[in-house]
Amino acid sequence: MSSYPRSDATGDYDTELAERKGAETTVAERDFTGPDYSGWAWHLFKPDAPYAAMGEHPSGTGLDRYKGAGDLAPQELRFLKRAGNLLMLNYASPMSVGAYRIPLGRSHYANFAVRTFLNGFGYDINPELYLKTPRLNLYAGVHSYHNHNHGFLGFDAALRKNAFTNAGKELLGDVRMMVWDQPRNLAFETDRGSVGGSIAGKIYYPANDWLLGTVELDAKSRGWVAGNPFHDESVSVRLGVTMKVARPAGT
Repeated sequence: MSSYPRSDATGDYDTELAERKGAETTVAERDFTGPDYSGWAWHLFKPDAPYAAMGEHPSGTGLDRYKGAGDLAPQELRFLKRAGNLLMLNYASPMSVGAYRIPLGRSHYANFAVRTFLNGFGYDINPELYLKTPRLNLYAGVHSYHNHNHGFLGFDAALRKNAFTNAGKELLGDVRMMVWDQPRNLAFETDRGSVGGSIAGKIYYPANDWLLGTVELDAKSRGWVAGNPFHDESVSVRLGVTMKVARPAGT
């Protein structure tokens, strides 16, 4: 997870890319993008560049889609290295070493994590706090959104897999709310923000002791949310199944 972007930034793949460019003489033989993270950095700094700006492939057929560290300008390379280092924050959690809950007295537990997401305007650093009581599973998070040179703030809160009864059937439910100030038009260079938010609900219906059917409703304004494919306003309904997996003894 974290070694891949850092390898892109150090040029570990540049020799392999040169060999592939020489060998892949037809468009059908080539990967769609090449190294994901160096290509991500190249495009971040050129949001208005036409696709043809990638240049002609050395074979003379098609575009030169593969971008390695050697193709990045110094500021692009610095940004990629920073992003790669920030992904190490994903290990900043007791859960990374198997500690899934921290006791807080009788029947109360807590835990925390930090997640870093790369996205179309830069990245999001998301510290999270989890609290379990005898009746509720609570979540709260802060989002620190960053584009090239500016930071923006968001907040996130949820109830996760809390039990309730409907028509005599015990169900589980999630409710999540987010508010944010993100870069205007999700732009990499802007210093102006745009306020938005989302709300989502999910119900788990037990089919048996280990399988649950799910239905989820999600509504959001314009903006970026990890895992949501829509940047504009959207309302989504999703159906699915979830399998229960027993937690290791003693955790």
